Amino acid sequence: MSSVLFEAIAPALRQRAGREPAWLVALREQAVAILMSRGLPTARDEDWQFTPIGALSKQQFAPLKTSQPPPATAIAAQLVDGADQLVFVDGAFCSDLSRSGGSQSGVTIEPLSKAIVGDSEILKRSLGQAADLTRGFVALNTALAEDGAVITIESNVDLKRPIQLVFVSSGRAGLLTNTRNLLVLGKGARATVIETFVSLADGNQLDNLVTEALVGENAQLTHHKINNRCATYHLASLDIRQQRDSRIDSLSLTLGGKMVRNDINSQMAAEGGHCALNGLYVTSGDDFVDHHTAIDHAVANCTSSELYKGILGGRSRAVFNGKIFVRQDAQHTEALQSNRNLLLSSDATINTKPQLEIFADDVRCTHGATIGQLDEEQLFYLQARGIAADTARSMLTGAFVGEVLGHIKHDGLREKYTSLVEQHLRAV
Repeated sequence: MSSVLFEAIAPALRQRAGREPAWLVALREQAVAILMSRGLPTARDEDWQFTPIGALSKQQFAPLKTSQPPPATAIAAQLVDGADQLVFVDGAFCSDLSRSGGSQSGVTIEPLSKAIVGDSEILKRSLGQAADLTRGFVALNTALAEDGAVITIESNVDLKRPIQLVFVSSGRAGLLTNTRNLLVLGKGARATVIETFVSLADGNQLDNLVTEALVGENAQLTHHKINNRCATYHLASLDIRQQRDSRIDSLSLTLGGKMVRNDINSQMAAEGGHCALNGLYVTSGDDFVDHHTAIDHAVANCTSSELYKGILGGRSRAVFNGKIFVRQDAQHTEALQSNRNLLLSSDATINTKPQLEIFADDVRCTHGATIGQLDEEQLFYLQARGIAADTARSMLTGAFVGEVLGHIKHDGLREKYTSLVEQHLRAV
């Protein structure tokens, strides 16, 4: 895989050199230099030892011409009512499928391709500020990304409508997409951004996505990532940088997938910040889902909470690796982390590794993980009262996922996601 990808980079950069701003060309060249020196991750890398990265090395991927847009009916069920939508098909913006309810003062929503052509000042100042270029797939994305969403919320603007970014994968064999999103919230801004991923067909396509979120002082970002049965190879990174008294509420909902990996990284760059990471993954068959999270308490007086839950059936596999770093000067830190897993099959596998690295002494930090099965006594209790076995099982699994979905404040979104989860639970 690596040789094919690297061979594709050089001509792509040559084509863009004359039509992209010099600062972006320099950033891309920096990313390529890192790729050439470090390469892409392999199973020998600790953070990738349980991810079947070897399956990718047997495939050949390259940037190709994008597919034709699908009919609107193909994605209709994924759309959120009342939201502005930007739709991307195989990594390219599709204006025909996108829709807006009208502009709001102080809010800019545009495709990355347009921001590049216009040499956007916010893009120049912000791209690469949160994402770590030393990570191989982030570097690959930086080198090749042509499209995605650039969202800017100016200071003290409360965005009334959610913004939904819909990413449609055709499943075209051998296609590599690199999509880059940039979310910038000014001081005191409020926004909800939803990333939804849709696969039209099962195929050997590699989708490599990076979202950077810069959350300004006293700003609040609610970020939902919904992966509804991803049928391609899906690698995604959410990289967050938080300023003083800011808040990030993240929900990752992954409902199965061929090979899905979600990396979520947040850095507390100033005091008073709070980071809440919540996630739910439901797998069946031969699914593989991997979550790697890292919260960096770089300064004092910040808090974080993290709750990830998984329900695994069939021969599926899942990975959870959660890291909390508390730096030496990060006194008065409070960090709570929990990963809980429910195995519905003796053939399902979970590798879980919650981690704390603490270098300060005045902190309150906890972490833990559990792996179990449905409680036979509870099942017996429900059945003894006339409840059918399948219904009793659904009641118990529904109660298990309810704690995560209960963190969703928007009633309509909570109902929509609950319905999606219930559909998938019936197939586990």
